[in-house]
Amino acid sequence: MEEERALTLPGSKGKYSEIEEAILKYLYEHPDWSIGTMSLVQALKSEVKDEESEKAFSDIQYGVETLIADKLIKGKRVLASQVIQFVQLELTPKGEAEAILQKRRVGEINIISSIPRPPREK
Repeated sequence: MEEERALTLPGSKGKYSEIEEAILKYLYEHPDWSIGTMSLVQALKSEVKDEESEKAFSDIQYGVETLIADKLIKGKRVLASQVIQFVQLELTPKGEAEAILQKRRVGEINIISSIPRPPREK
């Protein structure tokens, strides 16, 4: 009788940070939504406690700025609550292509191998 075992290998690491990749993925999966820095914080960092919210906002804002600088996303820069942030974020054609490539990048490779069981001793 054969026994199946799964081996999971990590996928290839992309060019962007985990947060930047999460932003690309979120924008790709929600093309018709009105998304800004604050809604990204709520969606991607919802488990953050109040005392960590400023750091979460800063991390997301840095990721948004990086993706804008690389021309992967675009949006409108506004001053809200005395803080610069972005609203109406959307993927550019280059960003859409990167999101698709990221989606296709293998996150995990599951290898199923058939391993024969050793015969039982009587």
